This record gives sequence, structure tokens and C-alpha cells, in this order.
Amino acid sequence: MTEQRVSIVVPAYNMADYLPQTLDSLVTQDHPNFEVIVVDDGSGDRTGEVMADYRARYPQIRYVYQENGGEAAARNRGIAAASGEYLMFVDADDLLMPGAVRILANQLSRLDPSYCLVHGEMEEFDHHTGQPLGVTRFGEISQDRVKLFTSMSNMILASIVRTEAMGAIGNFPAHVKWSAITEVMMALCQRGNLFALDQVVYRYRVRSDSMSRGISEERVRLMVSQSGDRLTRLLPRESPHLQRAAWAGHYQRYGIKLHAYDRPTARSYLLIAWLLKPRQVEPLRLLLSSWLGRW
Repeated sequence: MTEQRVSIVVPAYNMADYLPQTLDSLVTQDHPNFEVIVVDDGSGDRTGEVMADYRARYPQIRYVYQENGGEAAARNRGIAAASGEYLMFVDADDLLMPGAVRILANQLSRLDPSYCLVHGEMEEFDHHTGQPLGVTRFGEISQDRVKLFTSMSNMILASIVRTEAMGAIGNFPAHVKWSAITEVMMALCQRGNLFALDQVVYRYRVRSDSMSRGISEERVRLMVSQSGDRLTRLLPRESPHLQRAAWAGHYQRYGIKLHAYDRPTARSYLLIAWLLKPRQVEPLRLLLSSWLGRW
């Protein structure tokens, strides 16, 4: 049987120091039919030199340069250049576990076309020591639509997806500056089924200078706005029960995040969350704790 071709898209912006380790984890994959497409998003460092060296040694690596347009635009450029029936997405400072491509691709090929995606689990590791910091169990999210619609998950990085399904949902929304990958997961779950594997396939590097470390008030408010826009676009296709649950989760999540910056707004969000789902105890508990000065 001919193995389905897998296109691994790697957006890279000033990641020359990390790319060699990332590419080493990709070119050593044991799947017999894959390509690696690195999209240089206007880097000002040695990314081009690193890629010239790797392209000379590994014919399965392709290099695309574009003016800086953001991570979502870089991923979309990689999708446009892809020749595979399946897609994977790897950040330029992260790693794939040995055998990850084969494991995910083989599982997806065994499933009927109603399944658009197979995902595994993600292990975080310390940038300095390389030591594991914990494993994210994405199956707890992907198999629960309410959790999927209210979490800010980077599950797509530990996944393999049918190229046709990505095209059908319009790929990554380039206008979303934060959490475009979350919107993609939500859209894919509306397109078809998600299959969860109980196996670590992806290693996520945690760096002290990472954008994901520490969240400013400005960024929290951007998250609130874009999360609300995302739910407004995607939730009308869901049941009224899921819509209420998803909006309740949205207001509770950002009520907690805003509490350190703006308590009146945070309290109003927690109140909305409780009114949407009166049987939920947690938003009411948090609201009372805030009013009583215990939080």
C-alpha cells in the first residue's frame, strides 16, 4: 500500500538558533513519504544560512521566503506549497518525537473520511535543561465539544490533518493575531471527527522569552475580543446547550484572567458566566470570593 504523503509546515521567524534541533527531529522521522516546508517569515537572523545547509543535505526539505506577515500567514503559505494529502504543523523551536509522523499518519489512514484529524499528546520541556515539565492530555479537550470551544489549545501542533479538510475551512485566519490555531481546531471539529491517541508525539519548548510566558493586560483584552469574535462566528452552527456552555466558559475564563487588572469587569464576567449556567458553582464561588476580599 502506498503511504500517504505528509507535508510538515514549519513557520520560522528569527529562529536560527533553534531550527537545527527542530529540523533534526523532522528529517529523522521513519515515515517513508514526507516533506518539510520551512516558511521564513522575513527573518533578520541566520535562518537563510541554516536552511541552505539543510537543503543541501536533505532533499525532502523545501524553503520558502516571504515578507513578514505573521505566523498564520506563514502557515498558509506552507499549505499552498504542500504536495501531501496530510498536513502537520511544527513550530521552529519545538520537536517531534521519534516515529510521530508514522504513528499519526498510519492512524489517520485507517480511519474513514469522516475523521479529519488525529492528534496525540504534547510534552513541555525546559529550554535550559531539556527536562520534561508535564504532558498536556488533549484527549480530554478534543472529545468534549464544550471544552474545545472554551479552551485556548495548541492541539493542532500535536496533530495530523487531511489537507482537504484544511482547505475546506479556509486554512488559518490570518487576520487573527492571537490564537488562530484555536479557531482552526474549532472549525475542524465542525468539519469532521477528531481521533485522540494516548501517546506523546510533540515536544513543546518552554522559553523564558516566549510570548506565552506572562500575559499583559493589553494581551488579555485582545484575547477576550478575539475569543468573543471566534465564538460569534462559529457557535451558531452548534446546539443552544453548547452555545450557552461555551459562552459561560468564555466569560468565566476571562473573568479569572482580568481579575488582576480590572476587578469590576472581572466580576461582571463571572456573574454573566453564572447566569448562563446557574447550576455551575465555580463562577459563583469566585464571584463571592472576590466580593469578600478573599481573592
